[in-house]
This record gives sequence, C-alpha cells and structure tokens, in this order.
Amino acid sequence: MQKELDKKSIEFLAFIGIAGAALAITCFVQWLIAMYDYWFNYLFILIHLFSFIAYITLVSKYRFSIILVTISAALTFVVSAGYIVLGAVSPIIIVFMLYGIVVTVLLYINEYPQKIHQHYLFKKKEADYWAGKI
Repeated sequence: MQKELDKKSIEFLAFIGIAGAALAITCFVQWLIAMYDYWFNYLFILIHLFSFIAYITLVSKYRFSIILVTISAALTFVVSAGYIVLGAVSPIIIVFMLYGIVVTVLLYINEYPQKIHQHYLFKKKEADYWAGKI
C-alpha cells in the first residue's frame, strides 16, 4: 500500500533532522576551532560533514536517508570511542554520539524505513500519473 506520510511522521522527521544537523554543525565548528593537527581530527571533521548531509536528507525524506543516518551514527560512535580512549573527551561530541544512537533506534522501532519507502513509491506513482497529462 503506497501512501503519503502523515503529519506526525513529517514533523518527527523534520525535528530529528534539524536537531541532528544543528548538532553536526556545532561539532564541526568545535573541531575547527579547538583541534590540533592530527589526521584523526580531519577524519572526524569529514564524519561531521557526512552527518550533516545525512540529517538534512532525513528532513527532505530522501529514500536512503535512514541508511545514511545509521551509517553516520556508527561512524560517530567509532570515532568518539577512539577519542575517549585517547582521553580527548568533549561533552558535545558525546551528546552527538548518543543522539545518533537514539535516533537510529527510534527510526527503526517506529518503522520509518518502510514508511519512507512507501512515501517514495507514492510520490513516484503520482509523478508517473501526471507525467503524461501535463
């Protein structure tokens, strides 16, 4: 059954995406200001940029946005764990790591991958319907 996302789902995805993008930018700016010259820092900056893009795609309900957010959460967890082992801990980095884990769990518990896929199929069917008429 192909259907449009309901208002609650759209608002949930928008809130999660905007908050995640804001946290990613905050972490990105923090690392630009406070980082020291080490290759591991540049890796973390790239992960923050990827996370920003992943959360923005979640706002726009992109077909693969759930996968991108999951990859973002996994990468953030791995690199944050590396920084914790090295002793370089930042509260905002830990908050962002936990946020990514919680968001990923919430998205899968509430079956958003299926909902977004149904939304994509609905939009595609609607576009195909109107393609020959306009």
